[in-house]
Amino acid sequence: MEWWGYIIVAGSIVSQGLAWAAKLRWSAEYKAAREAQIKSLEGQVKSIKDSKDEIIKSKDAHISLLEREIQSLKELTPMKLREYFSSSTQTLEEYNNSLQNKIEENEEKRAQYEQRLQIMLRR
Repeated sequence: MEWWGYIIVAGSIVSQGLAWAAKLRWSAEYKAAREAQIKSLEGQVKSIKDSKDEIIKSKDAHISLLEREIQSLKELTPMKLREYFSSSTQTLEEYNNSLQNKIEENEEKRAQYEQRLQIMLRR
């Protein structure tokens, strides 16, 4: 009967060895999975930092634009407004005059076409 005991002990030792081998293999797989998860999280952190930097750059550009606009509004004095108003008025009057001239030319052309049409209808 003693040899059965030795076989049982040997089987127990072999099963313990296999259990340890499986445990080592699973721990290596777990380590690899954890490292992949860490790399993924690091990539997400880097992506968030990059987008944060882009947002900061965008906000800085917007702030700069607003500062320039504030400065231009500070420089806007009544004299400059009057100058702008007078130049705008002059430009618009010139444009109105040119449009009026075009209207008169077109009316003359229309009158000539009507005369020609009348002459053609009389024939």
